[in-house]
Amino acid sequence: MKCFEAGVLVRFTSDILAFSPPLIINEEQIAHIFKTVGDVLATMQ
Repeated sequence: MKCFEAGVLVRFTSDILAFSPPLIINEEQIAHIFKTVGDVLATMQ
């Protein structure tokens, strides 16, 4: 939910975190996705 609130849509099942980026994406957007997910995971530890 925190990723979604930060503008990144992810889904998970069991121990798998799945990303569904758009088919056309640039490096800046990819960096944003992984930074956001990293930031969210860091707050959960």
